[in-house]
Amino acid sequence: MVRLKTVSYIVLALGAFALSPATATVVPAAHAQSSGTAELVERLQLRISDLERMVSEMNGANEELRHENRTLKDRFDRFEREMDFRLGALEGTGRPPGAASGPTSGTASGTASGTGAERTAPAAGASTGSVLAPPGSGNGRNATAPAQRSTSAAPRAGAGVSLPAGSEEEQYNYAFELLNARDFAGAEQAFDAFIKAHPKGRLTGNAQYWLGETYYARGDFEQAAVAFMKGYQNYPGSAKGPDNLLKLGMSLSKLGKKNEACDAFSRIASLSPPASDAIKRRARSSADGLGCR
Repeated sequence: MVRLKTVSYIVLALGAFALSPATATVVPAAHAQSSGTAELVERLQLRISDLERMVSEMNGANEELRHENRTLKDRFDRFEREMDFRLGALEGTGRPPGAASGPTSGTASGTASGTGAERTAPAAGASTGSVLAPPGSGNGRNATAPAQRSTSAAPRAGAGVSLPAGSEEEQYNYAFELLNARDFAGAEQAFDAFIKAHPKGRLTGNAQYWLGETYYARGDFEQAAVAFMKGYQNYPGSAKGPDNLLKLGMSLSKLGKKNEACDAFSRIASLSPPASDAIKRRARSSADGLGCR
């Protein structure tokens, strides 16, 4: 009997303890802690999903940029090939657009009339020097002094050409239009006048290069070498610096000066600003053709 009462008392005591306020909060607190952890995990999972989505979007944007870069590079390569073809046509050795490309050209708009007649080559005897001198060196300048032109030479087709009134860019375009019209003698005079009128102009380095092209296109490789050497020496920071050096090497090659031509081609790889891949390829091809070491 006493034992039964004791058991009943224990049962009643446990029941009271379970219903008391202190113990009533034990189970809800544990449940709340579990619920908070689950909520934190859920937030982390959402954040991870957001980060994964952002990474995916960035990868997609990067692929688009790479595609655009490839497209621009292809367009630039096509532009170089087309301009090389146009220059080849001016020189009488046009190559199809698929051939190795060379120097790029400046832009010019409009048209200009010109006779396109060939100019009588100046008297020979100018020396281009045995060794190329880097920009700023006096050796190369002395070695490439222009030949004295004969005063009894036949009249040139472009005789009397003068620059029109206007801005530097307008005068440059005028000279370039004569070149496009194959009036090489007229373009020679126009570019020469432009260089004298704008000795420190923004386009003077380009004009010096195209002056050399007016000679090269007519087979006057002596004067072409002089003009390209001046462009290389006097305008070392010009965008046409690599073009000048390439055409200098090609002119020297035409003159049978293999060592000097090889020297010019070898300098292209270390130019600043650097030469384009197209010019480097053409320089390597020309050097290989000469048997440069």
